[in-house]
Amino acid sequence: GLIYSGFVWKYQLGKLSNVLYVISYTAVPLFFMISGCLLMEKEEALKVILKKRVLRMAIVLVLFSFTFYLITIDDDFSKFSIGAYFARLFGEGIHSYWYLYAYIMLMMGLPFLRAIGKQIKENPELIRYLIAMKVIMSVVIPIIEAFSGVVAHGSLVFPYVEDSIFYFLMGYYFGKLHETTGKECIRWLLALLGVFLLEFILIYALPDQRESLYRIGIFAVTFAIYTGVKWLTEHIFIPNLMVKVVCWIGAVSFPMYLIENVVAGKIRTYMYPFLNGYMHGVAAFLIYLNMTVFIEAVIGTCMKKIPVMKHLL
Repeated sequence: GLIYSGFVWKYQLGKLSNVLYVISYTAVPLFFMISGCLLMEKEEALKVILKKRVLRMAIVLVLFSFTFYLITIDDDFSKFSIGAYFARLFGEGIHSYWYLYAYIMLMMGLPFLRAIGKQIKENPELIRYLIAMKVIMSVVIPIIEAFSGVVAHGSLVFPYVEDSIFYFLMGYYFGKLHETTGKECIRWLLALLGVFLLEFILIYALPDQRESLYRIGIFAVTFAIYTGVKWLTEHIFIPNLMVKVVCWIGAVSFPMYLIENVVAGKIRTYMYPFLNGYMHGVAAFLIYLNMTVFIEAVIGTCMKKIPVMKHLL
């Protein structure tokens, strides 16, 4: 929900929006990191992976993208076309479900990623090399592009630092192979602050490159959040009520994602302007955000009670 909501933050909350906008882009990377932590060490036959993970997600994608397509034609069924739907599904893609496509391909490659995970387990230094490659591809090259005005050659890619694979492997390493310490959390926090400082300097120098420069340090922000939360949950007492709320939200996060574009859009259209008229933008948005999460969680819980849906979601 934070990615979708980040656009509201960006345009409504002034200076604070810059920070929130960057943080909002960690939502999907964090999802892939958690997936890597949970799935990499599981022993599953190829048949199980294809049926339980790939086929199930493909069915969800087709089912919900078709529903979303019907909503977008605004009940004017004269606009309905199977060809147009297929073109959106297979060609341009259903934008709000973009990371389902990435997740499906990730699951198809899971046997290979698990083999890579075994190599990382034997030689953890590979992770440092991977992070170094990420810095080159996601920080150094974009900065050179921004200052030179020349777009890097399309072949200058390293597939293992592409977002889904990179964060999947990082989640496995930080979640299963590496013990997070308080000092390490501080280092990632300093890296996060350094990223924000670098981005603001670059954006000040190159305001026309704002959109691309916002994203150069997302991996550092993601690591700071992941390792920080992991360390906190291991070292501080968390009230039972908070644990139950987090577990509830976590259990229905997938159906929440599937319906977010519709539910959050409706609430934003009608509720956020109303709230913003009576209170400061930050307060209005926090109420809007929490209301959206609660309503989506309730709907997601109901969806998982439906016999067919509970096996898919």
